[in-house]
Amino acid sequence: MNQSDTASLWLLVSTGFVLFMQAGFLCLEAGSVRRKNSVNVAMKNFVVEILTTCTFFTIGYAIMFGGTWKGIFGVSAPALGGIPKEELFQFLFQAVFCSTSATIVSGAVAERLRFLPFLLQTALLSAFLYPLFGHWVWGQGWLSSMGYHDFAGSSVVHLMGAGAGLSGIVLLGPRRGRFVDGKVRNLGGSNLIIAALGTFILIVGWIGFNGGSAPFGMQTASIVANTLLAGCFAGLTAMSSTWITRGIADPILMMNGTLGGLVAITACADIVPLQAAPLLGVAAGLATHGATWALERLQLDDAVGAIPVHGACGILGILATPLLASGETLASHLAAHPLTSRLDWFGIQCVGVVACLAVSVGGGFLAWIAIGRFAPLRVSPDAEQLGMNFSEHRLEEEEGTA
Repeated sequence: MNQSDTASLWLLVSTGFVLFMQAGFLCLEAGSVRRKNSVNVAMKNFVVEILTTCTFFTIGYAIMFGGTWKGIFGVSAPALGGIPKEELFQFLFQAVFCSTSATIVSGAVAERLRFLPFLLQTALLSAFLYPLFGHWVWGQGWLSSMGYHDFAGSSVVHLMGAGAGLSGIVLLGPRRGRFVDGKVRNLGGSNLIIAALGTFILIVGWIGFNGGSAPFGMQTASIVANTLLAGCFAGLTAMSSTWITRGIADPILMMNGTLGGLVAITACADIVPLQAAPLLGVAAGLATHGATWALERLQLDDAVGAIPVHGACGILGILATPLLASGETLASHLAAHPLTSRLDWFGIQCVGVVACLAVSVGGGFLAWIAIGRFAPLRVSPDAEQLGMNFSEHRLEEEEGTA
């Protein structure tokens, strides 16, 4: 097998790893919400893969990876017209990345967003918003030319999904009973064992998510090792922080902290030394806990903790990249771009974060508002009380369901 065949095989295997992450998100989110909404959340995760594949194939890939128009968006034939056969491996890998970004939204707005508006928002995100920012970073866009570095998608995938989710929870408001008389109420999950299984699936999937973002070779081991180290140190830190502050080992924050570490290292797993990954993991565990606390104080209801995990830790990973990059990497990066120091590079990373938030949060608000003119976003109070398994899918619940 020649080098080209090895690279294609590794990309295909990694695509399978990332695709399987959808099962992880499904288990994590469905297990983290109440039973009366679990099927609805599972179906939203399931339909994301179907819908984003269709939209990314039709127009999204062309906008993201077509020939650049002034560094703003790509231009090429829709529906992969004229694409070389060998580039299909790249399309498959990027398509499952797109679905990962879109599925983040479903968890944040769970238990109150109607099914049809979710489908419409997913279509807009995967066809336009995600490919637009993706082109800026990975498709010869203006951020890429300035020296912005996001190895496997801390901003392109994770912050993008979190930003769209944040705009949704602001417009939708909290679930009934989540905040009562200024106090935070834990509404519980249907099955935290399933949620934990989903977290494990996501950890495994990240081998392909980060590992597959570079050609297979000696560097693959260091990328995967950095990924695993950051996730494990983050999970341990988040668990410890809840023990210290509340006297319990919170299972949700333990799982979310682990995922936060994986999100953070995704920006820089290719360029940081092994000793830096645990440091980033510790910071991510604290960031997950801190952002969760902040959202609750602001009475912003994120049903599964998607904003702290994918938003706060996505930003952390992007900003930490120039600070933790090895000296050798720093020298080569500065030589290849109009930058003179780590501080210059850090400034470009800040610009990228702002740009991503502008597209994801700003574009998200516009998308939600436009969709709301055609279809009500939130279920009625009666439907919310009854549960979305029945109100959206006509599935009867057993007696005693919360």
